Amino acid sequence: MKKFLKKNKLYILLVLLILFIVNMVFIFMYLNKGEKYLKNTYINGIDCSGLTVSQAKEKIVKDWNKKEFIINEGNGKTETISLSNVTYNIDEQLNDIVNPGYFSYVMHKTHLKDNKYTISMTIKETSDEFNESLKKLSVLEDGEDTTKTKNAYINLNSEEYEIIKEVYGTNIDSYLLKKDILKFVAKGEFTLSYNEKNYYDKPEIISTSTILKQEQEYLKNLDLPSITYKMANKDVKIEQEQVLKLYGITNKTIETKMKENKLRVDKSAVKSFVNDLAAKYNTSGRMREFKSTLSGTISITGGDYGYVINKDKEITKLTSELNKKKNINRKPCYSQIPYDTSDEVGDSYVEIDLTNQKLWVYKDGKKIVTSDIVTGDEAGGYSTPAGIYYLKYKQRDTTLSGSNADGSTYNSPVSYWMPFNGGIGMHDATWRSKFGGTIYKNNGSHGCINMPKKNAKKTYETIQANYPIVVHY
Repeated sequence: MKKFLKKNKLYILLVLLILFIVNMVFIFMYLNKGEKYLKNTYINGIDCSGLTVSQAKEKIVKDWNKKEFIINEGNGKTETISLSNVTYNIDEQLNDIVNPGYFSYVMHKTHLKDNKYTISMTIKETSDEFNESLKKLSVLEDGEDTTKTKNAYINLNSEEYEIIKEVYGTNIDSYLLKKDILKFVAKGEFTLSYNEKNYYDKPEIISTSTILKQEQEYLKNLDLPSITYKMANKDVKIEQEQVLKLYGITNKTIETKMKENKLRVDKSAVKSFVNDLAAKYNTSGRMREFKSTLSGTISITGGDYGYVINKDKEITKLTSELNKKKNINRKPCYSQIPYDTSDEVGDSYVEIDLTNQKLWVYKDGKKIVTSDIVTGDEAGGYSTPAGIYYLKYKQRDTTLSGSNADGSTYNSPVSYWMPFNGGIGMHDATWRSKFGGTIYKNNGSHGCINMPKKNAKKTYETIQANYPIVVHY
């Protein structure tokens, strides 16, 4: 019996010794295995045996980038998205495989563990090819029957700041579709059975929103001034939404303003508003219908006649009134107003017919002066520009100076000077013995309206600064 026990102990010691030696061999192999994948290592079905992490990543990504993602829309219709040049965030997973724990290593070496791995192909960044493919999908195109999704919002022009309900539309949210595509690719699935209802765009703000109701209440409690501008032919009441904007309040900023709890004038909004006001209601140079003496009703554009808002003065005045929350019911600050405040030429004006070389002066509808004239020299490039202007001022006994086409200068004394367009004006021209006809074509003025002295005198005595001067062909 003692012999048997002694013999078994020897066997056990021998087995333990062998196991120890084998274990030491595996430990030695494990510690010296290097940074390459073990033999027969497959990742997502791709043989990575003996490769480094970077080599394996390059091989896997290259294979993945050859694939196409298919969107199955039903009825046999499919669309594809290119995965070319897409980048993936897989480094950490690859590192975990190349550096297994000791027991995993032993099981791998002894074939007790499957050496096939599946990793998630999480997309780090889509490529231009992917984005272009996605953008061109017909499922993202709105059709004639598509209803656009809309957020609930406050109607800033309604008296009680009515909340307009959200709209659940049938337009597709490309972000949701892209998110699903990326999720499928990460799992190694490359076909999506498309159901448009799963991707309808949803409103972010709904009418039952607590913050929307708080904003509504805040607006109701504001003490806003009203603004009405007295324009030429009508009163223009500025809408409530625009008044709110002058205080920096829009649907996007209500929450912030509500937290501030103080109504402040937004200077940039005031400037923008006045610029828009001037662009819309300035009438200087706009097209006007005019009943000419010889040619009937004609259309004339150009010149500087009409209303011009003084933007700097209006900004300053409006800002002051808004700060005081003062109701506004007035004319804008003008830098120029027409002779006839209805903003038409009216029945008092000077008409200069460039084609017929004629001038007429009308006062309260009566023809006071009729005169032949000579206008700007056509051949010399001094043609008188058409348009409707206003008389800037008038002056007796002055000398007009300037340069001729050949570079020489001229000094012409005149008795009656009536400028209306920079250096262009009406005046007597005693150096001429004839007026009218075709003189202007080759022997005209430097742009001025030359007249016989007696007609210039009568014109001078009839008109005054701001008088409309209508110049036409």
